[in-house]
Amino acid sequence: MEDLCCNTQNTQTKTDISSDDALVCYCEKVSVGTMKEAIKNGAKNVKDIVDATGACKSAQHCEELNPNKRCCAVDIMQLIDQMPKA
Repeated sequence: MEDLCCNTQNTQTKTDISSDDALVCYCEKVSVGTMKEAIKNGAKNVKDIVDATGACKSAQHCEELNPNKRCCAVDIMQLIDQMPKA
């Protein structure tokens, strides 16, 4: 995995993509819906989503802000995996 952020070790908790309003990136306040839209528009990996949404850019307080106590790169990868394939 690309190491875009701080703690990407905690991968036990699954990302819930059922609510488009739920935050994925807590540092930059990027929601599930915003990331789903980026995927629909062609984003295929974490870097694409970072470039399209600004998520995971500052990564200064991930472990404090994210309830999963990890970088959102893990959550972004899980979101990509859970999205229906075109």
